[in-house]
Amino acid sequence: MRRVLFMGALSAIALSSCNPQEEMHTEKNHSDFQWQVDRFADIKVLRYKIPSWDDLTPQQRIYAYHLTQAGLAGRDIMWDCNYRHNLEIRRSLEAIISSENVDKESAAYSDFVVYAKRVFFANGIHHHYSNTKFAAEFDQDWFLQTLADLNIELSEEAQRAIFDPSFDAKKVNRADGVDLLLSSAVNFYAPNITQAEAEAFYAAKENADPTRPVSHGLNSRLSRDKNGEIYEEVFSARGRYASSIKEIMG
Repeated sequence: MRRVLFMGALSAIALSSCNPQEEMHTEKNHSDFQWQVDRFADIKVLRYKIPSWDDLTPQQRIYAYHLTQAGLAGRDIMWDCNYRHNLEIRRSLEAIISSENVDKESAAYSDFVVYAKRVFFANGIHHHYSNTKFAAEFDQDWFLQTLADLNIELSEEAQRAIFDPSFDAKKVNRADGVDLLLSSAVNFYAPNITQAEAEAFYAAKENADPTRPVSHGLNSRLSRDKNGEIYEEVFSARGRYASSIKEIMG
């Protein structure tokens, strides 16, 4: 609590100590504002001015900070929901980029970085709009050797997810004539659960009050136990993603 109050006091001091010359300097900096942060593949990373930020009270800024921290705490939930190997893959990409023992000037690394940026931007290895998997247009041998040099383990299935174009190729498949679950890589269902099984599972659930229908299957994952029975893992502070959700709740 003392830290929060101290941060608020610092913000208040900063706001009250601005003189006209400083304000003019700030305005000049705004005129030199760079909108485009980065560009790669089909992506432009843009940033925007938030002029009203200067009008926020210190308490409101602290509130915005904690909202941001809550978002960061829940980031891995989104990654894992998008695809079951996303977190493992992301950590391997981060390990290579953050290492000081990797040649960052090589052509292999340059090709790798484009792929990594696409994955970071989309919160996973599938495109955020088309749902198709990104092509790994970098040297596979270089990648695996670099991971080995850094003592980073990456499961064989995660490696296949990166380099085999036909494996889990679509995050969400809406095509006609196919099993929508088996052909979709999204992690709301275990990989071996069929569309018919999921539909039967939820059809068997009855609403306690027919006048107030419940939307089943939200914020949960269908899994299969060792006996082959399907069960629902609910996202909650006592269920799936408990540690992240508790951190979000504070």
